[in-house]
Amino acid sequence: MRISNQAIQTRIINTIQGSIADIGRLERQITTGQRFERASEDPLAARSVMRLDSQLRASQQYGRNIDVARGRLTMEESALESLSNIISRAREIASQQSSSSATAGSVQAGIGEVQGLRQAAIDLANLNLNGTFIFGGLFPDRATLDDTGALDPLTPARGSLEYDVFPGERKPGAHDAGEVFIDTNVMQALTDLETALAGGDSATIASQMDSLSDALENLQLLVVDVGNRQISLDMAEETLAVSDQARAERRSNIADASLPEALAQLASRQASYQASLLATSRILEINLTNFLR
Repeated sequence: MRISNQAIQTRIINTIQGSIADIGRLERQITTGQRFERASEDPLAARSVMRLDSQLRASQQYGRNIDVARGRLTMEESALESLSNIISRAREIASQQSSSSATAGSVQAGIGEVQGLRQAAIDLANLNLNGTFIFGGLFPDRATLDDTGALDPLTPARGSLEYDVFPGERKPGAHDAGEVFIDTNVMQALTDLETALAGGDSATIASQMDSLSDALENLQLLVVDVGNRQISLDMAEETLAVSDQARAERRSNIADASLPEALAQLASRQASYQASLLATSRILEINLTNFLR
């Protein structure tokens, strides 16, 4: 079957236009480093990239949650150290003021110091970070202990906030005020010591040392638990980093253009383009010669 010159020309023009489009696409890949700019260019790959991007954004939020939880645990660790020092000092006061060398003046001074220690403990309970109370539990926007060292009966600082750190995995932040200041017997031990000092009985004062020692031991158990929680967050962060790296690599394999491959294809398309132009010029030359005849 004979093919007309017009059909040949049309085919060559289509080839040239296709080569121009391919050259433009490859040049954009080389410039941007991306295999495609619009989802319509590769719908399946685009969907995969969007899914991976969504997972990576969620992972960033998990990372921020880990940072928040870690920051609160760091503050709790510091507060527990200060609280342990308060209890240790209270125990020293109990020892000194229950001894035979204690005087009415020294006992009175001891009462004043214990009152200061008790207020310092209340201040620690109401530590604030970025507008929320570290030991606020499920009510982080409310002060935890009142001036008497008691929890609010309507919104008690109970229940540890938990943070999403990985898909389907939640980790606790700081302990609540109930756990740190009430359950450890810290506030009660300080109150009882103040009462004993006011009573002036050396035996009663001495008996408070055991309660203070128990409170100190309870605080050390919390310190250990804080360390365990920090380790748990570190492990979650490492798992998240490994997962993110795998996702980023998959995304790169799907979306990123291979520069050597793109350069090789560009050279091939340019050669094809030049050949098409040469063929077109020869056909036009032949047609013009036939016309002149």
